[in-house]
Amino acid sequence: DNLPPFIPQLFFPDFDFTKSLKSLLTFHANKGDVQTCVTVLLVLNDKIPEDLVPKNQRINWYLSYIDLLHRFKLYNVSTFIINNATDIPVSSLNQKSTSYHCCCGKCKKPLPKGSYYCKK
Repeated sequence: DNLPPFIPQLFFPDFDFTKSLKSLLTFHANKGDVQTCVTVLLVLNDKIPEDLVPKNQRINWYLSYIDLLHRFKLYNVSTFIINNATDIPVSSLNQKSTSYHCCCGKCKKPLPKGSYYCKK
């Protein structure tokens, strides 16, 4: 008696979204809204045909959005975008200029290269 009512199986025809997607991306790009363009690229990832948006345009959107995030000091979001980008010039940004410097915990002086402890 507690059985759900009969639900017929629905079949939807294939939908070609490329025209709508190109229109959406062009509209937002012309407005300067790189956040929406990058979000669409990240969400639809491998569903976007390669020839829909030229590679240099995608990279330009990514770099512009990452620059905007850095201006607002949103480094965690920027790192997420970089790590999830499908274009290699963007996804390799974190490996290009990452460095760290160690300092002595007592005197706060920088440790010499190759050294693990302060001489003091």
